[in-house]
Amino acid sequence: VKKKDGSETAHAMMTCNLTHNTKHAVRSLIQRFPVTNKERTELLPKTERGNVFAVEAENREMSKTSGRLNNGIPQIPVKRGESEFDSFRQSLPVFEKQEEIVKIIKENKVVLIVGETGSGKTTQIPQFLLDDCFKNGIPCRIFCT
Repeated sequence: VKKKDGSETAHAMMTCNLTHNTKHAVRSLIQRFPVTNKERTELLPKTERGNVFAVEAENREMSKTSGRLNNGIPQIPVKRGESEFDSFRQSLPVFEKQEEIVKIIKENKVVLIVGETGSGKTTQIPQFLLDDCFKNGIPCRIFCT
């Protein structure tokens, strides 16, 4: 985790202390917009979700256009060809941390990456992961929002 003051730190577990006002706001939101059964199911560990959830999700995915995701099934990515943007990619601040970022993502379930706008977080990190999965023959699927 890179802090705003430039220092870096790594923690196995991070806590988040909420103020009384924030807790009240969260409670109000949950009362106004209660968690649905689907959302509850999605929050369960994979082993507790059961086959019903998997079948429902697969059916929903099959009815959507999925581009190259092949209905969300992890695949080994194809090799990325050379591009006119390669030199630009290499100039982005995130590029020099590529190996470190990929290693940290592999080792942790949740990774928070903070950086300036335009540093390459959104566009380059998924590409780093695709390149690494191609290089190592590892199937993957990446969703960006």
